[in-house]
Amino acid sequence: MEKQKKVLSIIIIIMGTLFSYLILDIGMRYLIWKKIMFVSFTSIAPLSFSVSYILLVFFLMTIFNKKQKLMYIITLIFSNIYFLAQMIHFKILGNFFGIVSLFTAGEAKDYLKYAMENIDDNMIIVILLSIIAMEFVLIITKHSKINIIKNNNKKIIVIIIFLFVFFRIVGIYKLGKPVDDDNWNTWDVPRNVYNEYNNNNRNLLVSGMYEYIFRDIYMYIKNKINLNDKQKIENINE
Repeated sequence: MEKQKKVLSIIIIIMGTLFSYLILDIGMRYLIWKKIMFVSFTSIAPLSFSVSYILLVFFLMTIFNKKQKLMYIITLIFSNIYFLAQMIHFKILGNFFGIVSLFTAGEAKDYLKYAMENIDDNMIIVILLSIIAMEFVLIITKHSKINIIKNNNKKIIVIIIFLFVFFRIVGIYKLGKPVDDDNWNTWDVPRNVYNEYNNNNRNLLVSGMYEYIFRDIYMYIKNKINLNDKQKIENINE
């Protein structure tokens, strides 16, 4: 009986942790889907990408065992703040912001009051669900005294890495195949949208909230490097 309770507690903790992160991603895509009408919020691809990043958090918890609780709270609070900031930005301007917008973030403080006035009930509900799930996980963990992720547990690390790679492969596969760039419908093909990543609203729907953060950074750096290379070639030609 004691063993069954322990197994049940472990399942609840894992599912609660997954839910606390996933509700932000699914909630965001659900709330904007009818306005953008692109990839469905039930799509497997963005969900798989999001699960892979949650596994990355589990991986960090494995490495920094003594800071598990703190790492969970910090990453989830950051995710909630990011969710709220993106949703307010979308509600006011009709699109999501990327890393380039952060360079002008200082100007946003002048409109903070106006931004806060645009927080609606749907945003609050999603955030509350995430926070409640987090509190539930922390309470169950405290009372059950279960440490799911043990410090430098090689088996768990291998499993997490395997699942991380697996879910990313699933995400890419579920986006489908790309079409040639000269096709008329390139802009409407999920894989092409993901590859080009030049439409923030569609980018978020095809990749999910967490993949959007990191791929946006990756594409920004990549474009910067390519731009510098092109400039060098032009200078040489001249």
